[in-house]
Amino acid sequence: MANSLTDNTAIYLKIGRSIQRFHFDKMDYIEAFGVYSKIWQNGRATIVNEPISALEAHLPSQRFMRIHKSYIVGLGSLDSYSHSTITVGGNKVPLGASYRPKFEGFLQLLSSKEKEEN
Repeated sequence: MANSLTDNTAIYLKIGRSIQRFHFDKMDYIEAFGVYSKIWQNGRATIVNEPISALEAHLPSQRFMRIHKSYIVGLGSLDSYSHSTITVGGNKVPLGASYRPKFEGFLQLLSSKEKEEN
């Protein structure tokens, strides 16, 4: 990915002609926007010069999950979940049918970890 650089806590992405740092723990979700992507943080979107597929390849899989062809969510920002939508950072995003089994597997893993801790 020519327009980015990552470290353990953040990814640096090109916005127009400048570079901006995005902390992983502050990213609510990412939305596809043609050949660009929108990174949503605190209810505000920033358009970056990368397609969603390139971002997916460089984000840590333990912190982010693709839930739709047009959306990646920050797992630490999940508020609620229904059969067809996920609420992240106060916004509802669609849960794609082909991505649902992987997401539900993640939820089961979380549930089993919580049972082990109690």
